[in-house]
Amino acid sequence: MSQAAPSTTVPSVLGTIVGKCTTREFTFEIQNETKVFEYLKVYHRVFGDVLSQVTEITTTRDESTAHCEIIGYRDPEGAIKSVRIPFDVGSQVERADDEFIRQIIKLGSEHGAYIGKLEGRDINVHLDLRKILTKHVAVLAKSGAGKSYSVGVLIEEVLEKGVPLVIIDPHGEYATLSQPNTSREDVERMRAYGVEAKGYKVNEYGDPNVTSGKQLKLSNRMTQQELVQMIPAKLTGAQIGILYAALRNIEQVSFDAVIASLGTEESNAKWGLINILEHLQTYNIFSSDPTPYDEIVNPGVCSIINLRGIPAEIQAIIVYKLTKDLFELRKLGRLPPFFLVLEEAHNFCPERSFGETTASKTIRTIASEGRKFGLGLCVISQRPARLDKSVISQCTTQLILKVTNPNDLKAISASVEGLTADAEKEIANLPIGTSLVTGIVEVPLLVNIRPRRSLHGGHSVDILSEIKEMAGRPKPPRPIRVEPPTESETRILPPSASSAPTTRTPTAHPQDITPPEQPVEHTIQRSRRTAMKEPAQTGRPSKEYTTTQQETVNKDAPPTTAPKEQQRTQSQRMQPVAPTTGALPPGKPIAVLKPKKGIMDKLLKDKPISSVQQRLVPAFLATCTQGGDTFRLVVERREGAIVTSIDAFLTKKVPDLKRLSREEITIIQSAYTAGKVDDDHLRDPALQGLIEKGYLVQEAENVKLSDKYLFQRLSRVKSDDDLEFTRVTDATMEDAVLGENEVRMLLAPFVTVKTLVECYILRITAS
Repeated sequence: MSQAAPSTTVPSVLGTIVGKCTTREFTFEIQNETKVFEYLKVYHRVFGDVLSQVTEITTTRDESTAHCEIIGYRDPEGAIKSVRIPFDVGSQVERADDEFIRQIIKLGSEHGAYIGKLEGRDINVHLDLRKILTKHVAVLAKSGAGKSYSVGVLIEEVLEKGVPLVIIDPHGEYATLSQPNTSREDVERMRAYGVEAKGYKVNEYGDPNVTSGKQLKLSNRMTQQELVQMIPAKLTGAQIGILYAALRNIEQVSFDAVIASLGTEESNAKWGLINILEHLQTYNIFSSDPTPYDEIVNPGVCSIINLRGIPAEIQAIIVYKLTKDLFELRKLGRLPPFFLVLEEAHNFCPERSFGETTASKTIRTIASEGRKFGLGLCVISQRPARLDKSVISQCTTQLILKVTNPNDLKAISASVEGLTADAEKEIANLPIGTSLVTGIVEVPLLVNIRPRRSLHGGHSVDILSEIKEMAGRPKPPRPIRVEPPTESETRILPPSASSAPTTRTPTAHPQDITPPEQPVEHTIQRSRRTAMKEPAQTGRPSKEYTTTQQETVNKDAPPTTAPKEQQRTQSQRMQPVAPTTGALPPGKPIAVLKPKKGIMDKLLKDKPISSVQQRLVPAFLATCTQGGDTFRLVVERREGAIVTSIDAFLTKKVPDLKRLSREEITIIQSAYTAGKVDDDHLRDPALQGLIEKGYLVQEAENVKLSDKYLFQRLSRVKSDDDLEFTRVTDATMEDAVLGENEVRMLLAPFVTVKTLVECYILRITAS
């Protein structure tokens, strides 16, 4: 951000008026140095001194001229009036001094929101908080132009006045409001702007696995219309009929009640609805004991709804339910007036031509009716062309930073009042940290945004620095390989990967030895005890199907007859059998990850089947650490992909960073932050290479990150599945391509691998 220029106290003549003059504009011949958006004082023979502004400068070989817009003069009653008679040709044009600008333009009182200084002047600019809280504000800018930084300044001013604040934060950029600004550059600039570093009281809500805040809990009590609105899928006619039939029999609507009611329906169309509702429940955001809304809307407190790490369709559901409930409670007077900040607003309330989201209708209602009930709205977007035009038009104050996309510029010009063609051109040339502010006076004002008091949390992630840091970490010692047991050795429980030392073979105890199981129908023999049992990982449970799985053991399994002493000796050598390529060793116990109960019933209900196939996919169960967290990953050994679901056998690859150029990493970083490739990178030669490599995909008008790769923290796809040490027959074994060293190298840039345990994944398919 640029520094404010010293105050100009002595007016100087810049030129004389020439050519055609109107009551709105004039042109003067430049005699002294003049710049665009310079403020001017021109004497009018009827109205006295009038304030004007340079909007464009034209230079030829013979002369330089400046085109100017007339702002007006202040009448005896203190109102700004436009001139009714044009200036006389030949009138002198002077540079306006600070005091004259203050007399004409009322830039807010000291009780307003101090956002910065007028460009080139030592004049503080204050926004009228009463206007913002009743008539809304929009912050529009391209990615990286200082959008979230400017919003942080506005938020600080709102908190200074004790107004309750609620921030919908999809990327987790505002949690640092609680910390004073420690940036050396900002601290040096604070003196010129008269502010001091300070932190604010912040309550953060979201997913505890991703954020440091509290778990956000929304009420699981809802109306029938709310439930239908929150279903993140397009339903068929049959599903809609079944859903309303189920709702008709329910007095108090909740997910559990609807699922139970759907279960009584006879149509097979119910299973899709049940799976959707169960999927919503897995995110653990609906509860019979929700977060109190008077805790979220609390005077002097900033409540941040951090949606980082939550899928887009679930984010829209949260925004819909939360904003609808808060608005209804505010209309009833049960909550104090408050200010709602909506980041990435185009994702929650897009222009109608780009489709609808769950939250679209509610946000439009707040934009049009919120002012009547004391609910102020701030919408923030880096794609104004995709943001609903009716929402932008309801915002009487706009902070517009640098925007270069032609479609976005057209959308701003069509929605923002008082924006001239010259000002529209200037938006594309704005420096970082300088905003074009509309809604204060009739003409837009250029404002240098002041430094933030609190720490800015919206900095882009430096992928290259992070990779370099990870590459410098020492590699952990590799565990000693243990010989696999012989055929005569008894099945026993293998030690936990999280607790087993890597330098010696653990010793088993007599109670770890399990007797043979009784035979039942099927061909899979399961141990009564579960192997590799680690402490339960907290977080959102993975998706489960609502059916049961058949399990059997080999009828010919011989009983264990070895003495306890012999079993104890043998147990000292027992580890999961190393997978080998080729045929499955007959009768040998191996470490297996099985689908959860219900896969067989799910297959039977999906379609008629004639046969069931079982395959064993070689894999590693890796115990890893990342950022202080310890978790497990399942890595299949054919392509080195991480298994994100054992049930459905879903996999995603990690990026091969060694084969990416610096330009390609920059594009991926930008796409991960913004949700898609920024328009500035669409013409980058490296873009096509990323598409060919499969990291990016073209979807309609956008280029997005491929869902075949993992770009977030790997702890988000951790495995809580239990490893079972059992015999498996009547299954086809697939070949392992990658060994331990290859898998360690794949994971090394992202996590620290503590242990790798060889195992198989049991895949059950039907035809």
